[in-house]
Amino acid sequence: MNISDFYKEVGGSYEEVCGRLVLDGIIRKNLKKFPSDESFKKAKIALEKEDYEELFLAVHTLKGISGTLGLKALFEKASVLTEHLRNNHTQNVKELMSCVETEYKKAIELIAQIEDA
Repeated sequence: MNISDFYKEVGGSYEEVCGRLVLDGIIRKNLKKFPSDESFKKAKIALEKEDYEELFLAVHTLKGISGTLGLKALFEKASVLTEHLRNNHTQNVKELMSCVETEYKKAIELIAQIEDA
């Protein structure tokens, strides 16, 4: 899978990301690093502990990273959960996190399919 096809699959815009990160090699490098980021793992642990402050911080970080990388669907789901927690709403958190997880797993699977340059 090439980078342009990847962005079509995650609902993002390759051109938009190029505007931020400029070179294909930089985009590819940062996408390949994404699976090693600990934000999602921290969010899952925080959710299990019902530590909503830590959950907010982890999902907010995930939102920022996914936004920078143009992972639009993940960014949008993380944004909804972030705003939900920012307003101290704790109902439906598990359902919202499930939506984040679905998009996160999709992004991880698709990143694994990106061809090396």
